[in-house]
Amino acid sequence: MSVINQNPSPLSPPQNPKQTPRPKHTPKVRKPNQSKTLRGRPTDPPHTRLSKTLAYLLRHGAEKEGLGIRPDGYLPVNELIAHPALALNSVTFESIRQIVLDDVKTRYALIFAQDISSSAEATTLVPLEERDPMADEQDGRWWIRANQGHSLEMKELEKDMRIVTTVDQAGLAVHGTDEKLWNAIYEQGLSKMTRQHIHLALALPSQKSPSTISSEAGSNQESSDPGLGSGPVQKITSGIRPSANLYIYIDVPLLLSENVPLFLSDNNVLLTPGDPVTPGILPRKYFLRAIRKNGEIVWERPK
Repeated sequence: MSVINQNPSPLSPPQNPKQTPRPKHTPKVRKPNQSKTLRGRPTDPPHTRLSKTLAYLLRHGAEKEGLGIRPDGYLPVNELIAHPALALNSVTFESIRQIVLDDVKTRYALIFAQDISSSAEATTLVPLEERDPMADEQDGRWWIRANQGHSLEMKELEKDMRIVTTVDQAGLAVHGTDEKLWNAIYEQGLSKMTRQHIHLALALPSQKSPSTISSEAGSNQESSDPGLGSGPVQKITSGIRPSANLYIYIDVPLLLSENVPLFLSDNNVLLTPGDPVTPGILPRKYFLRAIRKNGEIVWERPK
């Protein structure tokens, strides 16, 4: 007589197993991870923290934060104000308007325009100072963008910039950096890093240029230094951080002769995506000299 085991071992495979269908996985829709606090240190003045938040959102974080930034860098102000970091801190249009007006580096452009998908189709772009902020917005709305400094890829931003084709348009071309980075820059060239362009200033941030430059910043004297352009030397407001202690002079005629793209932003920062042969990099062959803030020469290209 055969005996059927009524209590099979747990290790025995089940007889006639029933296939239980797995529940269908419904992917979760991720909401943008929107920050709820203003950027900067808690001890910073509210004005400074708001400015840092605008710079972050308009240059780097708009897409990550779920904001509808256009290919030319413009973002509706009402959408910006609705962002939690601004809404929870009671930021208004007037707050943003004041930031734009007070910014000595003119980092931002604030315009009134039609509600369109591309600035190229705009019929009228009214600058901030020429329109009543309380005016009826039925014909359009307010837009804001950062003039330069983006890590976000803004495909149409360069269309609004002035293309530099002559040395006179550039004058000086100087990149400010920290001297401790010089050895790496000497070997590898200037890099745009995470941004879309390498930034060059049209003049020095101090009142006086280094001792090798004959003219004074802020004067209308012409630069006699070869390769620095014949345009007037200006007092700089944008393009170099105040903390920079090493200035790298760039050979603008050589850039132009080798078809390296050069643009001027609305706040007069000279921008380049780098040498087409080495995208994102400006090699040492385009350097004229590197000078400390006190005027001492660190390196000069052999003549």
